[in-house]
Amino acid sequence: MGYFLNIKLSDVLASAVDYSTNVVNQKYPHLGSRVSICKLNQQFIAEIRQWPSVTDVKCGYGDWDWDAIYHDRKKSNFYNFSIILDGVVEGVVSCRLNQRDEDVCIELIQRKGLSDKLKGKVTPIAVMHASFVGFLMGFNTVSIKNPAPEIAYYYRGVLENSEFHYKSNSEDVVRITTKITNIIDVGNDE
Repeated sequence: MGYFLNIKLSDVLASAVDYSTNVVNQKYPHLGSRVSICKLNQQFIAEIRQWPSVTDVKCGYGDWDWDAIYHDRKKSNFYNFSIILDGVVEGVVSCRLNQRDEDVCIELIQRKGLSDKLKGKVTPIAVMHASFVGFLMGFNTVSIKNPAPEIAYYYRGVLENSEFHYKSNSEDVVRITTKITNIIDVGNDE
């Protein structure tokens, strides 16, 4: 890959959102084509502020300040998106584009409180969408940064053929990485 590195993120997001929404609804037909991926906005942030706290049941993870994340991450190498089901925000994700490493890094993932509607689906949806954005940008890999220790090995199943990167002299996983082609079928002209 590496051939689209001069393309701006804003140029690919609309295509990525349309593609990802279609793929998600094909992958989870029992949800009845009711899932959409949308750019994070102030309306969604207001909804997210109403979510119940989850840090007690998520080992201290979650309850991110999405208003601050939204405003702090308006740089060209960040993007945030919401996962909507039946018009309600059920998940929210923040990613960083690393052009030097040709990697889309999912830095934050949060599912709505204790809602089971998309339980087990928010991370696969986030990985698939981030992979497609990465593909359109000409990147090679997608990764999840600082996964919660209790679910790091669950992510191995979501990021097929993944590599774990550990903190020096520790068993703490700091990043899980896989090739984008392990996530999405990019087709071959052979």
